[in-house]
Amino acid sequence: TDTDTDTDTDTDTDTDTEPLPSANPVLSSLSLVEVANRLEVHMVVSDPDNDMKGGLVSLDVDGATSTWAVPGDLAVWNPGGTSKIYLDIAPCDDAGQTRTVGGVPQDSAGNWGSRLEDSITLSGSGARTVEMGDDIASAVPAGTLTIPSTICGDIYATGHAGSSYSGDMDYIEFTPDSTGTWTFDLTWSGKADYDLWLMESSGFVLGTAQALGTTQPESISYSLSTRKTYVLMVAGWSGAGGSWEISGN
Repeated sequence: TDTDTDTDTDTDTDTDTEPLPSANPVLSSLSLVEVANRLEVHMVVSDPDNDMKGGLVSLDVDGATSTWAVPGDLAVWNPGGTSKIYLDIAPCDDAGQTRTVGGVPQDSAGNWGSRLEDSITLSGSGARTVEMGDDIASAVPAGTLTIPSTICGDIYATGHAGSSYSGDMDYIEFTPDSTGTWTFDLTWSGKADYDLWLMESSGFVLGTAQALGTTQPESISYSLSTRKTYVLMVAGWSGAGGSWEISGN
């Protein structure tokens, strides 16, 4: 008696489990862009859980760390697209300096993403004047100014005698690169009273800004020509000496 018992037991257990998306936010790019008097941090941040709102971006700028709440502290919040943070730079003093910025995102659940960084050498959109005298004949030559432009300097002493300035006066000679209406805004450090004058190179006064006292900025708007040379004059009427900045727009 032949008894063949073939028992084939095939047990295939295929369990296909799709990986769950990571709960961590992703910083896929970070780049630095210099725009006028600020440094823009451009980032692309995404999060599979869609919970970056209420989170933050941690930035370290040359080793100094700060946190920026999402979305309120960001200049531009664009989930999955380009978001932006604006950092102030000193247009005259930061020229030629290198800034390194690193960023790390954290979502509202406390999950951190990976860190990226970028570096930039600042061109510095401004020019710092040197002290060359207190009259138009010794005006500092600034060359051709473009829009926007920034000029910086220092007043070492303020004062007046009647309607005349008795302290330091800074004269800057320039030629505009375009014909049309230019606006010059003067700001300064401290609670002093600084004034701004615009003249032709002959000394003929075209405009003054001297009515606001310690309120800033003092501003002059005037139609300039590329065929002429002009002079800006900064003087301190009262208060302490200090730094000043002219922005041309």
